[in-house]
Amino acid sequence: FFHYAMAILEGTPYDAGVPFHPPFFPLLLSALHGLFGHPAPNLLLRILLAAIHAWQVPLLWALLRRFLPPGAALAGALLATWSFGLSLLSVAAVSEGLYLLLLLGALILFVDQLAGATLASRGGRLRAAALGLLLGLLALTRAEGLAVAIALLTWGAGSVLRARRASGLPGGRRPSARIWAWTAAALLLTLLPWTVRNAVTLSRYNRAFAG
Repeated sequence: FFHYAMAILEGTPYDAGVPFHPPFFPLLLSALHGLFGHPAPNLLLRILLAAIHAWQVPLLWALLRRFLPPGAALAGALLATWSFGLSLLSVAAVSEGLYLLLLLGALILFVDQLAGATLASRGGRLRAAALGLLLGLLALTRAEGLAVAIALLTWGAGSVLRARRASGLPGGRRPSARIWAWTAAALLLTLLPWTVRNAVTLSRYNRAFAG
């Protein structure tokens, strides 16, 4: 990731420009190096990463609070502060810490949207768009994030179908899947620039080296 971040700062292609690696964490890392030293001192970089990844604990509390009483949710979140694995990821220049941060944020929005949010309110529309954005950034951080995004959207659409069958309401009053379509649209818009860039880069690479 360090070499990828340096390549971004220097404007040079990494891996011959072939998009083997998702770009979001290297972009974050390049921003930190650009702001604090190019390259930034190792200790300072670890402190900055720890400060960013420390948000995992309050986000975990917010997620657990949706399922557990306040005391149990707080206990679960505080236990995370004692996790050696999380502590290690928090100070290492690897994508897993950022991925977990984005995943927790996405799951919070997903649970709220699953509870019955609609596009009728501005808050519902903003939540749906924010969920799509976080799912897109998840996929741009680690490749398996795309599978997570597809699974959550499928779950959400399936919940609408199940609610329709259970409600027995007339068609105009049934739960609508439009909010999940809104989230899917935000996801696709987030992925679109990198997808177009990859298509252009791979086409150029194939013309140059594949005859």
